[in-house]
Amino acid sequence: MSDNNEVDTFQNVAHLAPSSIVDRLEELGAEHLIPFPDVLSHGPARIDPKAHRADRLAYWRSLYEDAADHPADEVVSDAVRSLEDGYLSPEQVGSVVKHHAAERRIVIWTSPTFQDRLLLWMTFHAAREADVPAERLATAEPQISVPDIEDRYFPLRDLEIDELVEGFDALIYPEPIYTQAGADLWETFASASPRQFAISVAHTEKFFPEIATLAEHYGWMFPSVDDQGGSSIQLSDFDARLLGQLEEGGWKTPFEILGGEWIEDFDFVGDLAIAARLHRWAGLESEEPCLEVRDTADDAPLFERREYRLTGRGEALISEGFEVGTDVPVFQIGDTRVYAGPTPWVRVVEDEHWWFERFDPEDD
Repeated sequence: MSDNNEVDTFQNVAHLAPSSIVDRLEELGAEHLIPFPDVLSHGPARIDPKAHRADRLAYWRSLYEDAADHPADEVVSDAVRSLEDGYLSPEQVGSVVKHHAAERRIVIWTSPTFQDRLLLWMTFHAAREADVPAERLATAEPQISVPDIEDRYFPLRDLEIDELVEGFDALIYPEPIYTQAGADLWETFASASPRQFAISVAHTEKFFPEIATLAEHYGWMFPSVDDQGGSSIQLSDFDARLLGQLEEGGWKTPFEILGGEWIEDFDFVGDLAIAARLHRWAGLESEEPCLEVRDTADDAPLFERREYRLTGRGEALISEGFEVGTDVPVFQIGDTRVYAGPTPWVRVVEDEHWWFERFDPEDD
């Protein structure tokens, strides 16, 4: 990283940051703010900016409708409207960054977590497309370790004000090669196969030392097979852990499930996406569902309007896996529809190593 002679303060730079920390930045004196209202670590991402915006809005609307069970509820319309009014697509981000860069430096806030790195990489890509030079950018990268968990850090949204100050006090002024590496990672995530994203780890670890951990978290969202082959696929770690919070004979609301310790490993997914995922599992049209669902009270809080319990088929799915063609709700991440198609992407696990392949039982 290069030295920089320009004195940057909270007041004279433009802060591009997740909306979740904007209030804290304002409290610290930030005057020029570019809030980013989305979380890119779940749901679709597209390299085409117009497709990206359209697909993200459709995705968030579907999450609210599934989690809330009141499609006409004002909470759905208000939430989606707030996204529509914000800088959502890479093209919009690039435009506002270019506008500010003419008068002040852009400070991109990030942390070594999946959700915050994706915003950084998308912004680097957006700046490159808008011809914003690297010297007009800086990054604030507070790195607050999660106690007793190796290579894990708290996302920006969980940081205290003094921890944000530490990040700003250690601003990084990136060389072009660093911004190029990040921009290329976004392009791979948003337009290529999961295999290509995994391959990029080895080429970018010198710029983003935590990327192997981030790739591991990405891999948790995909179903897996062992190296011996066979016709059975195991649920993704995410789905297995989610369904594993339930049991036969006992009902739980999403609120109770979201309060479990397991959620710490999947903080990059988000409460709304997890609640919606539960309902999609329960909504599969099958003679023998994996989950049963029943309504509670219409006036209950958002994550307490329904409760779920696991069926015998759900238990078998967790322990035994499933075959291609089994009805499993599709999950989107990046440019990939997880579980989709006759040859779905799977994570092949061999001892401590894993990689992505298309699963085709006819090849066994």
